[in-house]
Amino acid sequence: MKKLRYRREKSLLVYLPMTALFMGVGIFSALGERHDRADLLISAAVVIVGLCSCAESLILLYKKRKCKTHGTAYKGRITGKTGHSTARSGYFYTLKVRYKNGSVTTPLIDSRYVDRLKSRNCTVYEYGGMVYIDDYQLCVGDEKAADINLLR
Repeated sequence: MKKLRYRREKSLLVYLPMTALFMGVGIFSALGERHDRADLLISAAVVIVGLCSCAESLILLYKKRKCKTHGTAYKGRITGKTGHSTARSGYFYTLKVRYKNGSVTTPLIDSRYVDRLKSRNCTVYEYGGMVYIDDYQLCVGDEKAADINLLR
């Protein structure tokens, strides 16, 4: 059974090797006999962006682990979605979820998963000011997907 995962949870496997590769290019370029500033600047920029992306992914995975193991689970209801287009990666949504203690917005989710949500129900895990949303149900086969309104 397919499980819905946030974009940041999946992107760690892409950004981590890319960051290591460009870090190595920068180190070899700096240690080499010919120092090309353009190579060093490009490598440094890619490493900084990669490290920031890796940090965001690791923070999300930390929140997931802490909230699901030590947090309190609440029933949540998806009240709407907002679309986000990225140049390289396609179309994503953020979901607005209402639960007992208020409402929260999810990180980016691939549109193919959001369009296959079976119901508007989910589980909101809350722990020490951190919130993680999980337990979405995806359609299997010819099941009808839930109609989630687009927010503006």
